[in-house]
Amino acid sequence: MVNIERARSAYENTGRNLETEVFGDIAKNRYNLLALQFLSQKSEDKKNNNDGNKVNQEQADREKYEKYLALKKKAMRAFNSVQECKDAYINYEDSMRIVEESQEFNPEKPNKIFPKLLLENIHAVLDNDSRIKLKFFSATGGTHLDYLHGVDFFVKMYDKESGEELSEATIDATMRDRKKVKADLVIKLNKENQEKIDASSNNEKFDKQFLYDTVSQAGYDIAKILRENYKA
Repeated sequence: MVNIERARSAYENTGRNLETEVFGDIAKNRYNLLALQFLSQKSEDKKNNNDGNKVNQEQADREKYEKYLALKKKAMRAFNSVQECKDAYINYEDSMRIVEESQEFNPEKPNKIFPKLLLENIHAVLDNDSRIKLKFFSATGGTHLDYLHGVDFFVKMYDKESGEELSEATIDATMRDRKKVKADLVIKLNKENQEKIDASSNNEKFDKQFLYDTVSQAGYDIAKILRENYKA
C-alpha cells in the first residue's frame, strides 16, 4: 500500500490548476516543442507536395536548424488556452503520442499520490498479474489531448516481458456534465471533491478516506475497461 506522506516536497501546492496537483503535470516546454515540431512538419510536408523546387542538403539542414531554434523559443509560451490549441489542431492519436513523450516523471512510478494509489488498485483488481505492467500518463497542464479531446489522463497496460502494449483506458475527470464524452471513463469531480483528494500539506480539506474510496472505484472501473480493450 502506498504511504500517504503529506509533505510539500512530495505534493506541493503551487496554486496551479487542481487537476495538475492531483494527477501530475507534463513537461510543458518539452510538450510544446514536440507539438510545434509536429505542426511544422505537417506544414512542411504539405509545402513539399506542392513545390517541385529542390534545395541542396546543406541548405536544408541549415533551414531545419533555424526552424528548430525558432520553435524552441516559441515553445516557451505556447498552448496556454483552448483557443490556442484549436488554432493549431492536432488529431487524437498524435496528441496522445506527444503526451506520452512529454511526461515529467516515470509513468510506471508517478510522483503524485492519486496515480500511485490508482496503479496499485488497478493491479490488485487484475489479480496482481506478474506478467503485466501499468503506466499512468497525465495530460493536464495545457495539452491538445485535454483541451480538444477531453482526456485528462490515461492508463496503459503492457506485457512485462516483451513490452508490447496490450490495452489502454482514457479518463476524463470533470466538474461538468458533458454532452459528448470522448474518454472511456468519466470521473465526476467537482472542486470540493478535487480538494478532498489533494494531499498537499497545507490543504485542510484533504480527506484520506474519500481519496481511498475514489481511487478504489476508479481502479475497478479502469481495470474493467483495460480488460474490455485488451488486444488479444
